[in-house]
Amino acid sequence: MPASRRARRLRWLVPVAVAAALGLLAFLPTLSSASTPDLPAISAEQLIAKVKQSNVQAFSGKFELTANLGLPNLSDVQGAVGQSGAGFNPIDLLSGTHSATIAVDGPDRQRLSMPGSLNEVDAFHDGQNAWLWESDGHTVTHYILPADKPDANEPNDHPENPTPTPEDLAKQLLDQITPSTNVSVTTPAYVADRAVYELVLAPHAAESTVDHVGIAVDAANGMPLQVQVVAKGQSKPAIELGFTSIDYGKPSGSFSFTPPPGATVTTKDLTKKDDNEGGSFGAAPARPIELHRFHHATWGVTMDPMQPPGLRVMTVLGQDWTQIVVADGGLPMRGWGLRDATTPVSGSWGSGRLLHTALVNVLVLPDEGIGAESQTGTVYAGFVNASALEAAAGQAVHVGG
Repeated sequence: MPASRRARRLRWLVPVAVAAALGLLAFLPTLSSASTPDLPAISAEQLIAKVKQSNVQAFSGKFELTANLGLPNLSDVQGAVGQSGAGFNPIDLLSGTHSATIAVDGPDRQRLSMPGSLNEVDAFHDGQNAWLWESDGHTVTHYILPADKPDANEPNDHPENPTPTPEDLAKQLLDQITPSTNVSVTTPAYVADRAVYELVLAPHAAESTVDHVGIAVDAANGMPLQVQVVAKGQSKPAIELGFTSIDYGKPSGSFSFTPPPGATVTTKDLTKKDDNEGGSFGAAPARPIELHRFHHATWGVTMDPMQPPGLRVMTVLGQDWTQIVVADGGLPMRGWGLRDATTPVSGSWGSGRLLHTALVNVLVLPDEGIGAESQTGTVYAGFVNASALEAAAGQAVHVGG
C-alpha cells in the first residue's frame, strides 16, 4: 500500500503491544509446500519495484504467528511490560502459534481480532475513532485520533525534482543493503493459495544469528503475504508470520465498535496535548519508533516514550544486522523464570547471565550481584552471537573507565 498522510493514522490503531504484532505482519511468513507455480523469472530489483508499485487498498483474511525461539515459559511476565493482573499479555506471542483475523478498507478503516484461549483482543479503526476491546477484564479503550493535517515540513513536489519511479527506488534500496546483505529471489511458491515470489535477505556479518529472512510477495499485486526468519544452524524458522487465507475484495461488516453493557471504558483524546504525550505502556505512542535514528548511535542515553516502565532503551549500537539494543533493567531476575533460563558468564567486562536462543541472545548485567532480590542492571540484546554482546559490554566498560 503506498504511503500517504492518512496512513499515518494507523499508528494510533492499537497500543504498543498490539501494534508490535501488527508490525510483524508486513515482514514475517511461512511458504507453502504445494506445487510450484509457473511464473516468469524476476530479479530482486524487479520484485522490490513490484512491492513499491503495490496499491492494495482493501483486503481481509486470517494470519498466523508462530514463534519458536526456544525461550522458557514467560507468560507470567506481566510487570515487564507494564501490566498487572489478567488480560492480554504480549509476552505470550514469543512462543507457540497465534492466529488473528484482519480486515482493511483503505487507510481509515481497519479491524483486527486476536482470539486467545481465555480472552480476546479486538481493535477497530474508523476515521478519527479507534477502539481496543479486551474481553478479559471487560475493558475498552477509546482513542480519538487527530485529523489529517499536511506536514508543514513536508516538501512539495516540483517539476524539476520528479518523484522517483518504483524501479529507481528499488535500485537505491539494493545499493544501500547489498554491502551488508546478499539479496536473491528463490523458486516461486504458494501462500494462502496465492502464487508468490520469495525475496531472500541473507546477512554477510558472521556475528549475526540470522541465516536469512524470506519475504513472500503476491505475484499478481506485489503485496507481501509472509516472511520467515531462519536462524543459523536451524532447519525450521524461528519466527513465521503470514496469511493462511486472504480475499482482496472490499470487506463487509462495521469498523466501528459499541462497548458492551458493563464494560469499563477509558477515553484517550489524542487531539489534546496531555493525552498525546507521555507514552505509558498501554496508551497510544506519542510517535512511531524512528529506527533510522539508531543507525549511527553512539554511547549515551536515548529516551523513547514507547518504552514500558522498568525497561528503557539507552542506545542502539552497530548497524543493520549487527545492531545491539542496550537498555536499563530494573527488573527482578527471580519470579519470572528469567534466572533459571540463563547461564552465568564472565569476562573483562565483569560477570552476568546470558539468555541464549538460536536467534536472540540477551546478556544481563546485575545491579548488585545475582541473588534472590537481585535486579537487572544493563541489558544487551540482539540478533547476534554472545561474543558480540560481550564485546559491546567490554566496550562500555572501556569507555566508562
